Parts: sequence; C-alpha cells; structure tokens
Amino acid sequence: MHETSEEEVSRLIKDLSHNKTIQYGDIQNKFIKLLKSILAPFLTRIINKCINETPIQTVLKYLK
Repeated sequence: MHETSEEEVSRLIKDLSHNKTIQYGDIQNKFIKLLKSILAPFLTRIINKCINETPIQTVLKYLK
C-alpha cells in the first residue's frame, strides 16, 4: 500500500454523492464537501498514519 496525498483525498471528497450521508453519525456529504479544505489535510494524515502503522495482516483480514 502507498501513502495518499491531500489532492487525492480532496478529489475523493469532491466525488462523494451530494445527497447521501455517512452511516455513522448521519453527517451529510454536502457538509463534508463544504469543509473539504479543512478536512482533507487531517484525513490525509490519519489515512497515511493507518497505512504506515497498521500491519498488512490486519488490512488483509478486513478485505476478505
């Protein structure tokens, strides 16, 4: 697995369906999109930390 970039996270947020919500907490995607410039740096750091610190066996376990 490779690290992600802030640009990639921003693009993924931009591509979210506008009318759907996240299952946990009922946060609407339109709010996530509005806060994209604030959220993207934090999400990028969290994702990269998970990629770098999570053993590959744990990742593969959840991909099954």
